[in-house]
Amino acid sequence: MPDPLRPLLHALRHSRVRSRARAEAARLRGTGDADALLLAEVVERGVRPELSAGERRWVELIEAERRRLSASTETVTGPGQADTSVARITRNASQPWRSAMILYGAVRAFRPEVCVEMGTCVGISAAYQAAALADNGAGRLVTLEGYEGLAAQARKVFANLGLANAEVRVGRFAATLAPALAEEPIDYAYVDGHHHEDATVAYYELIRAHLRPKALLVFDDIDYSAGMGRAWERIRSDSAVLAHAHLGRLAFALVRGG
Repeated sequence: MPDPLRPLLHALRHSRVRSRARAEAARLRGTGDADALLLAEVVERGVRPELSAGERRWVELIEAERRRLSASTETVTGPGQADTSVARITRNASQPWRSAMILYGAVRAFRPEVCVEMGTCVGISAAYQAAALADNGAGRLVTLEGYEGLAAQARKVFANLGLANAEVRVGRFAATLAPALAEEPIDYAYVDGHHHEDATVAYYELIRAHLRPKALLVFDDIDYSAGMGRAWERIRSDSAVLAHAHLGRLAFALVRGG
């Protein structure tokens, strides 16, 4: 049964994220540095309270897909190799729409062309990012998922939304990430999976080696554990990081590549 308090908790959390984003944007703007100003724009775009008509349309369409999945009676093999209901995974593991709109706004502001997402789940966050690429008029997203059953759900979401710019690849990150990065340099990555300190830093280092001259990296669940907090400290302190922002659950790094 859906938790009636969940929407309220999400709204309260987003309010804190918006306040944190404003503070981080002010800090970045205060430096006067061009890269910091760019990241400030990215952060602010993602938490604007107003939605355009086009943005509202995407929210309506993608959230209709979320409702369809949340009412599904299907089961898939998921984490732990156990059969799990699509509805439960959608409710518990997919980004809430307000958080997903931060990703949408970041992609709209940064305008990347070659994007990778680690952790597809049923495709809700990928749909928001692919929608932003579609609104930008260019760009493609490769999203990586460990379980074929979940990948199949995501493919259906993309097909229903007409998002031909998103592709799901199935397999463990150890098998799928390096080949995806080797195809061509990327300028955007969303890292959402395997929430452990050393693994997250290792993914960052692998991604960093395949970046265009300037890229935006977004890390989810940085506040998940003390280890993830340490991973973010190690990443943001790297000499290749030109600017960074921490919104609580999400953290952003503008990284020098090439």
